[in-house]
Amino acid sequence: MSQKKDENSTTLRCRAEKLLSGQYINTDLEKKEDLHQLIQELQVHQVELELQNQELREAESKLEQNRARYMKLYHNAPVGYVILNQAGIIRETNTTFANMVGAESPHIHGKPFAEFLVPVDQPIFRARLRSFFKQPIDKHIELRLKSNDKSVRYVDLAATMQNSYEVLEQTANELLVTVSDVTTRVKAEQSLQKFQDFIVAIIDSLDSNVCVLDKDGTILLVNEAWRRFAAENASSTSNLVEGANYLDVCDNAQGDETETETARLFAAEIRAILKDEKDTFTFEYPCHSPDEQRWFTGTATKLIADNGYGKIVLRHQNISARKQLEHERIKLHNQLKQIEKAESLGVMAGAIAHNFNNILAAVVGNLELAQDDAQREGETITPLVKDALSAAWRASELSSLMLTYLGQKASARQPVDFSLACNQDFHLIDLAKPRGITITTDFPAPGPCVMVDRKQVQQIVSNLVINAWESIDGKPGNIHLTIYVARSKEITDKFRYPLEWQPQKHNYACLTVQDNGSGISNEDIEKIFDPFFTSKFTGRGMGLSVILGILRSYEGGVTIKSTIDQGTVFKIYIPVFSP
Repeated sequence: MSQKKDENSTTLRCRAEKLLSGQYINTDLEKKEDLHQLIQELQVHQVELELQNQELREAESKLEQNRARYMKLYHNAPVGYVILNQAGIIRETNTTFANMVGAESPHIHGKPFAEFLVPVDQPIFRARLRSFFKQPIDKHIELRLKSNDKSVRYVDLAATMQNSYEVLEQTANELLVTVSDVTTRVKAEQSLQKFQDFIVAIIDSLDSNVCVLDKDGTILLVNEAWRRFAAENASSTSNLVEGANYLDVCDNAQGDETETETARLFAAEIRAILKDEKDTFTFEYPCHSPDEQRWFTGTATKLIADNGYGKIVLRHQNISARKQLEHERIKLHNQLKQIEKAESLGVMAGAIAHNFNNILAAVVGNLELAQDDAQREGETITPLVKDALSAAWRASELSSLMLTYLGQKASARQPVDFSLACNQDFHLIDLAKPRGITITTDFPAPGPCVMVDRKQVQQIVSNLVINAWESIDGKPGNIHLTIYVARSKEITDKFRYPLEWQPQKHNYACLTVQDNGSGISNEDIEKIFDPFFTSKFTGRGMGLSVILGILRSYEGGVTIKSTIDQGTVFKIYIPVFSP
């Protein structure tokens, strides 16, 4: 229909031109009807043209309105629009982007886009620009855009190619870049990350080993103490890392019976918490290493997350220091009780020994007078009197030993060479030793000087050697004695007696007596210095008790180290004498 109208318009135009040029004046004047018809057709066509022109003007007006509306939307869009060429030069921008950089659009056009980025991000943009042109779909870059007011905002860049057939030739090979302001989101993420880092720092600062499990027992998070403990105990905790299943590790735990039972008990309690059968669980357990004795407190607690339960926090606290303090407290308490007991018994025993000595003096005196009277009168002394007198002397000697044990017996002390004092009557001990026993000595010459009673030193040596060969119990064995000077800090506090003795800062002469006998249990070591105590039926007496009493009077001490079926080492410490 449009083509037909165009043909009619052309015909009418030709006829009108001929009419106006006079071609029809002579030939068609007579045909007034044809002329009238021609004029009418021209008038109709004129009306049609005017109507078409009006439609065009209305369409142009609507197009202009739509264009204005589009430009308003384009310039006031919530995101910035930038058209870039392959060199990264800005060809066109909207008002939103101009506001982002704080400049008018005309002043932006023709400038490199990288110029509006912070210096650190400029090489990143240039490196990514080529890949954007090759394939912009689903590609994003987050960069920092700077403004004239020196403020910086985070933006996300996304692009679309402008080289399709729908665009004009001058826009070919151009990139339409959408610039979205993501400053609020990035700052929120940074704030969240800072908060998470703060929480992690708090958890990492705890000395407890902490981890979080999900509802299946998988480890989601561990703190620094947990990681450090796992690294230090790699042989037993190599599987306790993020992603591992804690319950499986506990179920398949290897080790002694106590360790496996502890692990399985903890796994069972965790499952009970996951089933909402309980809220928390705590227990103490040993976890010893080859280097130290360790104890821990294990705690499992529900964690409220995502508006409900479903996760568990585990905490393993090393309580070894507390356990050691408790052990020391119990040890000190027992030592205090023994000291108090020894002091009270000492007072009582001292009084009894002195009174016993007085009674024995009367008994011995009367028996001796009776013996003298019988001899003067020529009467035979009965064996009973002799036995009674011998028994009285033995009782007196026992009373003297008791006073020595209590440190209340006077002695004749003088500075002597410790090696000479120990070796003085040693040949008698060597002669009295049982068959199969070998005794060796390593005494330095000269030895350290000590302020002692020689007889008491010989008593110490003989009692220790006799105790040693009795522990060998008739079997072939070796006894070795050495003397050296020890510093106070070298003296151990384990099995050290008297309990109240504390080594001072000066040096000590040390006599070591070592045997390869049956050894002494830890329980018996605490009792061997009690008078008349023995773990055997033979050898009851006060030998070791007397040694302790002598050392107490010298402000010295003794330590014992023993292993069952391997032997015992006694170390006697006497202060070195300095004139």
